[in-house]
Amino acid sequence: MADELSAEVRKEVSKRATKSLRERLMVPAILYGRDTEPTPLAVSEKALTLLVRAHGHSALCTLNVQINGGEPKKQLVIYRELRLNALTRRVEHVDFQAIRADEKVSIKVPLKALGTPKGVDLHAGVLILNTAEVEIKCLPDRIPDHLELDVHDLDIHGTLHLRDIKLGDGVELSDDPDKVAASCTYAGSKIVETVAVAVEGAEGAAAVPAAGAAAPAAAGAKGAAPAAAGKGGAPAAAKGAEKAAGKGAEKTADKGAKK
Repeated sequence: MADELSAEVRKEVSKRATKSLRERLMVPAILYGRDTEPTPLAVSEKALTLLVRAHGHSALCTLNVQINGGEPKKQLVIYRELRLNALTRRVEHVDFQAIRADEKVSIKVPLKALGTPKGVDLHAGVLILNTAEVEIKCLPDRIPDHLELDVHDLDIHGTLHLRDIKLGDGVELSDDPDKVAASCTYAGSKIVETVAVAVEGAEGAAAVPAAGAAAPAAAGAKGAAPAAAGKGGAPAAAKGAEKAAGKGAEKTADKGAKK
């Protein structure tokens, strides 16, 4: 049996009215459907949050719509298109699609893994569930709380697809059957790959600057002599050599004279 949720028709639709609703911890909503005029509603944030936590972001429920304080009118709906605040994660808006009990509907239901993969038991692998929800089509009374995917035989580097999910009677798969549902891999495979790429990148980065550094240094060495000559460095060095030679000669002459 579908959970029930009370709602009231909004008399005013404006930014001020919406702000007032949220201050009262009410969530603005809209009710629509093939045979239903779009109707602005308001529902309890607490009740809606509990419903979402129990059934996910899209599920079947019975909406008790109260108009002008009269008797609530029951309407079978699917709540979907939840809009959450990026910071607080509180529900800011929700859409309700009116449906009929005798018509099939498309809805997303959670996917859960059943069992422990062979790759985890024998090879210390890790299970990766590639999709959290699967879209199906069925009558409202056939909507399951969740779907189960048997992963017992899943080995290392193995994959399972949506077509491997066992569906109940009257339930059709609306998603792509070839879409990967689950896979098994080594726990450290991604880390090792990342480290290898990082090491290769570091070696390449080290090699490039080293070669680049040698070239400028060599260029600097070649250009050092002309620079010194341009500033008079070479003549100054020559004069220093002459003076040193002259002093050496004088000392030798003095020693010879003393002897």
